[in-house]
Amino acid sequence: MLLEKLESCLSLWMHRTLNIASRLVLIKAVLQAMSLYLFSILVAPKWVIKRIKDLQCNFLWWDIGTNHKWALVKWTIACTPKEKGGIGMRDPSHSSAITCTKIWWQWLSTPNKSWEAIWTAKYTNHRPQEELIRFTPTVRGSLIWNAAKNTSY
Repeated sequence: MLLEKLESCLSLWMHRTLNIASRLVLIKAVLQAMSLYLFSILVAPKWVIKRIKDLQCNFLWWDIGTNHKWALVKWTIACTPKEKGGIGMRDPSHSSAITCTKIWWQWLSTPNKSWEAIWTAKYTNHRPQEELIRFTPTVRGSLIWNAAKNTSY
């Protein structure tokens, strides 16, 4: 559903004459905001994150259909902050990991919420909270916990 919305936004913008700065603003203001909303609710599979990255990259460098163009900078540089020489985009995989970690932290630090009770019953198997915080291979948690645990920067 999210990918369809992103593609429909892109299809509206593809036939307009936009320079790189305009495309960058649209990516940051619309495409990345829509992705963050998804990431704040659930964990996105790797293939969805890759597709979001491809859509953003292709739109930024105007790689449409059979009209292939070369990227002017690497994706890692594009996702570097402007202060460090990049163009300030957010990598969807990093955004997903950050929001997963935020959801996990809210789950552990704010008890007595309705969704917290459901997650506790589903994912903790009556383990103490201290065991859920540890980064050990024996602790198995939710998809969000596993995504946060497996992320390295």
